[in-house]
Amino acid sequence: MSGQRFSSTTLERGRQVRRAVASAVAVLAVTIGMVMSPTAAFADRAFTVTVRWVDESGTERPVPGAIVRVELRDVVNGEQVSSSWARDFTANGSGVASAFVLQSLDATEVRVSASAPGGAVGGVPVTTAWFGQALAREGATVLSADWIGSFTIVLHPVTTVTGSVVASDSVAVGGGAAVVMWHRATSDSYWRPVTEVTTDAAGRFSASAVPVGDYRFEVRSAAAGRLFQRSFHPSAPTVETATSFIAGVGASTDVGALLAQPWTLPTSRVQGESRYDTAVQIAKELYPSPEDLNWPYVVYLVNGLSFADSLGASALAANGGGVLLLTEPNRLPPVVANEIARLNPENIVIVGGTGVVSPAVESAVRSLNLSRTVRIERAAGNDRYATSRALVELATQQLGYSFSSGAVFLATGTDFPDALGAAAAAGSARMPLILVGSMNEWEFPAATSVLLDSLSLTRIYVAGGWGVVSPIAVNTYSGSRSIPVVRFGGADRYETNRLINQAFFPGSVQAIIASGSQFPDALAAGPLAAAWGAPLVLTAPGCVTAATARSLARDGIEFATLVGGPGALSDRVARMSSC
Repeated sequence: MSGQRFSSTTLERGRQVRRAVASAVAVLAVTIGMVMSPTAAFADRAFTVTVRWVDESGTERPVPGAIVRVELRDVVNGEQVSSSWARDFTANGSGVASAFVLQSLDATEVRVSASAPGGAVGGVPVTTAWFGQALAREGATVLSADWIGSFTIVLHPVTTVTGSVVASDSVAVGGGAAVVMWHRATSDSYWRPVTEVTTDAAGRFSASAVPVGDYRFEVRSAAAGRLFQRSFHPSAPTVETATSFIAGVGASTDVGALLAQPWTLPTSRVQGESRYDTAVQIAKELYPSPEDLNWPYVVYLVNGLSFADSLGASALAANGGGVLLLTEPNRLPPVVANEIARLNPENIVIVGGTGVVSPAVESAVRSLNLSRTVRIERAAGNDRYATSRALVELATQQLGYSFSSGAVFLATGTDFPDALGAAAAAGSARMPLILVGSMNEWEFPAATSVLLDSLSLTRIYVAGGWGVVSPIAVNTYSGSRSIPVVRFGGADRYETNRLINQAFFPGSVQAIIASGSQFPDALAAGPLAAAWGAPLVLTAPGCVTAATARSLARDGIEFATLVGGPGALSDRVARMSSC
């Protein structure tokens, strides 16, 4: 190496890499500690599990030496390996096990299961029953485990449940249906899904090692094959209104034929004659009456031909009390001027410098004859990242926004798809979205770190995989501050969008659908999706990917609003025709 010279930039990057690697190693060490040393400081949610079993006569008895397994699983983001944890605990002579969970994990599901030693009690096979508990949002933003109290798991003798699925249109079901069995251990307990099986080529299904007892059956789409409406037999909307079946003691129980409805998705459109008019129509859909506009009564005005400065504004408008309208860079379209006058806002934020939205547009805005005094501000920086920061600073310092959730969404500023879906999710969860660099970013700019520090973060969400948002920059910042990171990274923009929607819009029965190849309509639709509590689903303009259609069917989406005319989303999308 004699005679080789290194620039100061090269040396500094080397130091940055070493810091990032050290941070990653520290995270790995913590992860290993979680798995190998469950008595760490995080093990502070202790509880007890009493394991009993009921014989054919209904008599309950303890199960000495029962095995209790506690699992925390991130079922949304498989890329975060550190968020999967499992530990077995052994019950004492009274069938009582002392257990705990690690609250530091970014899991989306907690499962506590119990089984008898050897899978049987006194030679009688029993179920490996489990108690499942989905995670709730604390402060409507952060995914965190609910408090788990002590409880009892009752093991039952097992049987085999068989049946078939028939489609209402008399077309063969094949292997296209999934049957989810919901079990209620006692008459005053909750219905819980205990197993899922798929139909065979003849439409039959079989579930083995099923505990005897009371069941209700949900039919939904399987991982492949035909798409079916998510419903409970016989076509009931909820498990509480479904029909019960009793799986009795014996070799097997046949429940007969379960009815399945082929999946269809009724749709409507919100569209205008141009991208500017479409944004106006979205605003009218969101606020049919100007009096509906909420505090802080803000209209964000963005360049309709460039996404760079606009992505963060969509999230802020989606936080509530605002709309996002598009403008030509050098002219305020009359339809937009009329909508601003109709909304009569107290605040108008022009997004981007004068090279993005010209002084002529600002002058036109100031000349509008509004019936109330309006404050007009410009949020701008020397690049898209500085503008993103300026938007958040303006929102907190002058418009009265409060991001008390302690969470933030980060997305790349080099492209728009990941940020579009994240903006709707961020708005629904009352958090800002801040743009960062791509894979080539070694660490966040100092100004970005300062802004993130001012938000007192307890969680960071990242839209996009490692090739989109740099893990080095994220780890350098989060590792030194011990802030957990949840990354949503799919194989493409549509998969990333689906992962975000699964996490932030569980249980929604409606969806907003917009083009994932063009930004304007989805940009303006973010506030509408957040206000309706509906996922913003991105799709190709000419068709819906098979994975997207299957996700909509399995998630129970019953109605969708398409944003944009047939030129943006074709009639094939309206019919949910797969690519």
